[in-house]
Amino acid sequence: MSDQCEHSGPHGQCHNPRVDGSVFCDRHSNEAERIKGYRLSSPELRERYEHHASATLASVRQEIILLRAMIEDRLSLATNEAERLVAFKAVRPALVDVVKCVDTLAKLEQQTSVVLGKEALAALSVKIIEILSGALADVPDHDRIVDSVAKQIATAIADAHNEG
Repeated sequence: MSDQCEHSGPHGQCHNPRVDGSVFCDRHSNEAERIKGYRLSSPELRERYEHHASATLASVRQEIILLRAMIEDRLSLATNEAERLVAFKAVRPALVDVVKCVDTLAKLEQQTSVVLGKEALAALSVKIIEILSGALADVPDHDRIVDSVAKQIATAIADAHNEG
């Protein structure tokens, strides 16, 4: 993986090096602005900031799961219909936030190639078939074997789905 900033503009990709923990350089990352904006003089606050700033997509996913569990916990405290209505009104904004977070996380996963889109999977399967075909070029009846394996790969990709 390159250490080059991933910002791309009208003049092409930025040539500056990435900032630690970011895919962008100092100029294109908002990291420096956040630190300036908060003027973190408290060592404890700075430590907490740095801990949360190092969040990965996996940790964001865990936080979404925790939010869902907290919402479920709050709703489960209701013992009758009136309490459920009050509880629902209390957690409704959090539910909206969870939906937004899940949508954003899915987009980020695709952008960072954690999750391959259908086009990327199709291109990958074509590349796999090309590799297989090249490796079996000297084998008698290799076209039949490659066709059979290609159908199996296509079926496996079509049937694949994420856990959860």
